[in-house]
Amino acid sequence: MTATAIPHISPELIGQLAPLGMTIMLGGRVIRVSAQRAERIAFWHKAESGAWEDCTLRFVKDTTDRETTFIDIGAWIGPIAVVAGALAKRVIAVEPDPVAASELEENVALNNAPVEVWRAGIDTGSGSLKLFAKTGFGGSMTSSLGDPSSESISVATVSFDDITAAITSRAGNAGRVVLKMDVEGHEFTVGEQLVAFARKHRAPMNLSLHPAIFYRAARRTEGPLAARLQTFLATKTLLDRLASYGRVRVSKTGQPLTLPLLASFVFLRRRPKNFSVDVFPDSRNMAPRFQRSPQRRAARR
Repeated sequence: MTATAIPHISPELIGQLAPLGMTIMLGGRVIRVSAQRAERIAFWHKAESGAWEDCTLRFVKDTTDRETTFIDIGAWIGPIAVVAGALAKRVIAVEPDPVAASELEENVALNNAPVEVWRAGIDTGSGSLKLFAKTGFGGSMTSSLGDPSSESISVATVSFDDITAAITSRAGNAGRVVLKMDVEGHEFTVGEQLVAFARKHRAPMNLSLHPAIFYRAARRTEGPLAARLQTFLATKTLLDRLASYGRVRVSKTGQPLTLPLLASFVFLRRRPKNFSVDVFPDSRNMAPRFQRSPQRRAARR
């Protein structure tokens, strides 16, 4: 397993780094971030305005406290990891893009946050994974399903078992575990292992789903209708796995994710829609299936 822990940063070093950054309010927390490029300054202003991942930030605030080990898979440059670091006792941030990971480390250092940066991708096992970056590395769209003709890199991978080993190595108990994952389409590959990890730790999850990325990959070999059908079935399979563990809600609205709603996301738009879900352990310790709409359930009675 390839993992790099960020040590305690002295106030003197933070002072040296400070001129390179800017201070913003994010998720109700004042944080300092690296902003050496114009596009990063624009991004941080957008995030501060509430126009970026407000649902994810709300999830962090609602689920994370000083007893929490927060796992951020696909941490990018660290906006979620740094906010979680102000709330949690420990954060593990997993990021395979080498350019983004370097900036993530800068942001962790600027905030002296209790965040361990793992320069790796998540996969079904330890090994390597090829990633593609159409607009260059360091952006937020680096993906294993990206355009094969674009810039690419092979990165080391870790598994969910590796994460479990790391978080239980301290006194044998991880405490409360919360997980956020945004891996630009690779969730379709690791869904089974993700659910097994969540079940083991009874972890609430915020998961970004990328049917649009899956669809673009399918279109390289399939026609538009066949690619949409593959996208629908792959997304439904993943959601069924999530629903076998707990309650699945659309992050933006809080509503249950029904089959008709999923169909509208995949079939009734110019291209399939990416969206995020919150998943919470089912308190009944049962295995509910992916939900039909209330109207269809009533009709079957």
